[in-house]
Amino acid sequence: YNLDITLYIADNMTRSIFSSATISLKGVGKNPTKAYMSALKTLNYKRPEVKTFIQEGKNKIVEYYNSKCDFILKDAESLAGRKEFDAAIYTTTSIPDICKDCYMKAQDVAVSIFKQKMENECMQNIADARAAKAKNNYDLAASYLSGILPDVSCYSDAQALLKEIEDH
Repeated sequence: YNLDITLYIADNMTRSIFSSATISLKGVGKNPTKAYMSALKTLNYKRPEVKTFIQEGKNKIVEYYNSKCDFILKDAESLAGRKEFDAAIYTTTSIPDICKDCYMKAQDVAVSIFKQKMENECMQNIADARAAKAKNNYDLAASYLSGILPDVSCYSDAQALLKEIEDH
């Protein structure tokens, strides 16, 4: 059997194709399945056309992230503005470290978004604790406050509310 195998290096999320190659293979076997398997066994990364395909893909990925860096980071900030913090953090941390400048910017943005997330969760936990306290469910109210860390701005408010709960 003569087979033409098409390989792609692509980003499925953005539908971007960075590199593609069609490679002709030959396989012999007692039945079609064995012939296909024989042909596929001859495909390895040391073949010149595969090496070229992989190198082209790597170069295009670096070029993509370097040219789209500001847009990617703006998208992440936009997601954070809509309180989609996990998606925003994923967007920033998906940038490969081989794209050094963009990677460094993305790490700074990721830290900023994480802080926004912690602040948002703190405010939400305080609101939930107040609601539970209003229903005289003091154990639940205290559990909302227990995970609030000292490095968020509403920590003192959480501690004050926790003191009110403990005094009850």
